[in-house]
Amino acid sequence: VKHWPTQRMEGWQAAVERAEEQSQTKAALDDAAKEAILVLRKLLRSEDEKLQHSAAKTLLDLIPKKSDDDT
Repeated sequence: VKHWPTQRMEGWQAAVERAEEQSQTKAALDDAAKEAILVLRKLLRSEDEKLQHSAAKTLLDLIPKKSDDDT
């Protein structure tokens, strides 16, 4: 395995590029999720009660549900 980068350079480079793309995509999605949560938290302080309710429900829906196996 330690010689793969030199013995299988083409396949190795493609694998490295895919891993980098996946890492960048994950980082971008993580940033977008954090920003969306920030926006929802700001909406909790809105003067519009319907907007507050909708933001609160959306935030609560983001919390992973516990299964029977988690108890």
